[in-house]
Amino acid sequence: MFNRSKMIMRVVLPLLVITATLFYFISINIPSAASTRVVHSILTSTPTPTPVQEARPTTVNIALTTVDQKNHLTPQTPVTFGNGSNLLPQTEITVDDHTTYQSILGFGASLTGSTVWEMEHELTPQQRDALMKQFFDPVHGIGISLLRQPIGASDQDAPGETTPYQYCSFDDNYGIPDDSTLSHFSIQHDVAAHTIDLLQQAMRLNPQLHIVAAPWCIPHWMLTYIGGSRTLNPAYYALYAQYLVKFIEAYDSQALHAPIWGIIPQNEPLYSYANFGDNMTAEQQSVFIANYLGPLLKQQHLSTNIL
Repeated sequence: MFNRSKMIMRVVLPLLVITATLFYFISINIPSAASTRVVHSILTSTPTPTPVQEARPTTVNIALTTVDQKNHLTPQTPVTFGNGSNLLPQTEITVDDHTTYQSILGFGASLTGSTVWEMEHELTPQQRDALMKQFFDPVHGIGISLLRQPIGASDQDAPGETTPYQYCSFDDNYGIPDDSTLSHFSIQHDVAAHTIDLLQQAMRLNPQLHIVAAPWCIPHWMLTYIGGSRTLNPAYYALYAQYLVKFIEAYDSQALHAPIWGIIPQNEPLYSYANFGDNMTAEQQSVFIANYLGPLLKQQHLSTNIL
């Protein structure tokens, strides 16, 4: 009898253990009624969409200028931005004013030699003032806020100033090499042409105007040939830095000031048409800026930015 009971226990006891184990695992994996209701609610509920902000109606004023000169900033019928509900999908533009990227300093042009000459010789003072107001006044004009001004001549110069055979830099030195003290440096050309007068008038019309200066023309006696290309002679890096700083100081020393916000060591590097073939490579400019122009600006306590 004892042996029979012992045999039954050997068979039944493992079955009881297996049954208890299975019951335990089933019980911990079956969700409760409360959790079941939560899951059911999540699976069956409709997500609440994020509301799309409607575009605020904005009226835009339009001015038209045409090549045939029949329109000169002629006011057109204003247009109003809407929510785009009546437009085809392919014409819809979505603007998210909460997402920002790089900031924009300004938009503008340049008061080159040819522009200044036309304004001085082809317009009456009243017409010139009206034009300047249309250009620079942010309220009654288009509010130009950035100018790229030539340091010396450019490819858009006044009649009779075809470069590089006439006026080119602010220290041409009459073609004589090595003005080591920059004793012949002068911005008198820009003073006589009334370039600085117009810049000062522009700044009065728009105090937020930024002037960025760029040389199309390096003084020719500072140039040499390296690798078959004409470029700034490394022996003149220090003197060229002095030349650019002298320009900044000369413009700022005028009666009403024409401060230079930023300066570029060379206009459009490696594009010969836009710098009269005085090509400076990126490596050359890096050395020039780091070792000569940057330290000199700091030494002279000038806040002009290098671009």
